Amino acid sequence: MDKPIIIFSHAGDYHAAAVKWALEKRGQDVLLWEGFGEAGSGHATCISGRLSSAVKLDGRSCDAFASAWFRRRSPCRSLKEVHPDGVGFLKNEASSAHEALSLSVESRSDYIVGGVASRRASSKLLQLEVARSVGLAVPETIVSNDYGQVAQFASRFERILVKHFLPHYWGHTADGRITGVAPSIIENVASMNRRSIEICPAIYQELVHKAYEIRVTVIGERLFAARIASRQGEAFLDWRQEYGNSDMVMSAMTLDPVTARGVRSFMDALDLRFGCFDFAVDHEGTPFFLEVNPGGQFLFVEEYVPQLHLLDAFVSMLVEGSPRYRLSSDDAITDAAFMDSPEYDVWTRERALSGTDERFVTFV
Repeated sequence: MDKPIIIFSHAGDYHAAAVKWALEKRGQDVLLWEGFGEAGSGHATCISGRLSSAVKLDGRSCDAFASAWFRRRSPCRSLKEVHPDGVGFLKNEASSAHEALSLSVESRSDYIVGGVASRRASSKLLQLEVARSVGLAVPETIVSNDYGQVAQFASRFERILVKHFLPHYWGHTADGRITGVAPSIIENVASMNRRSIEICPAIYQELVHKAYEIRVTVIGERLFAARIASRQGEAFLDWRQEYGNSDMVMSAMTLDPVTARGVRSFMDALDLRFGCFDFAVDHEGTPFFLEVNPGGQFLFVEEYVPQLHLLDAFVSMLVEGSPRYRLSSDDAITDAAFMDSPEYDVWTRERALSGTDERFVTFV
């Protein structure tokens, strides 16, 4: 019996749904594990005996996997009828059990995307250190909650950028609006609030005067680069805030050899098979490394630039279980084809957070 491919995510994740659909179109046996829950689809059992061990997911024995994609962490789907005093304890237990299950699945998988390596690579500080070590240009940066250090750093530049470690969103129940944390500019050191700096560490960075930005999606050994700017030819402060704006334009491009070599070296240094890189290019043409998301969104890029066959590439990597995969010749394995499929219609009806567009942002 062929080994299945497993995806760790939740059913409301567009990328997980699209990749599962594409894998099944390629004739693959796919299991989407959504996390612990009270329904049968949320059951997991790990058996460890004297002579053997086994894993059962949703009642199915899964002793080995061809490929495993750790896409999104959703360790517990419900806590019904739990006393409020016990919620914290149960969440911690579910999270610990999810981590143990993930490590067990990783050890049983021939090819891994995500997992331990990606969690380590998510460190913003580690990313900057590795980027510098492989020859990528990085903006001057400090991470601190020391007001004196931040003020001294800010005094060196005309303007600095303040960035957060993780995305965060608030839902407004009254009108359904979604508010997100975004980078902000500090133009005057005197305007900095001491208490707001000391209460929480943040990333403070010199502001790169951008001509445009580059999004590089790395899938195995293939690099897919897209140039991002406004229709007026200018760069955005943060193009993520412009997603869906008709003024935002993406176009396919070829990375310069030095940057491409640095990206490949970065991936090797952190043992990554997938990652979404962001670069800011200044008016002299220098690409500055900003960050890499080892579990980032990528299908929105294919929407803007259909000639970048990202879904096909990602699925081909999982099917072949190798970073040196061949792209399929099946033109039906595209993001657009998934959106035209009956499976997409079912996903749209069933997803828990109706109205969000998870092609770009995952709300969890």
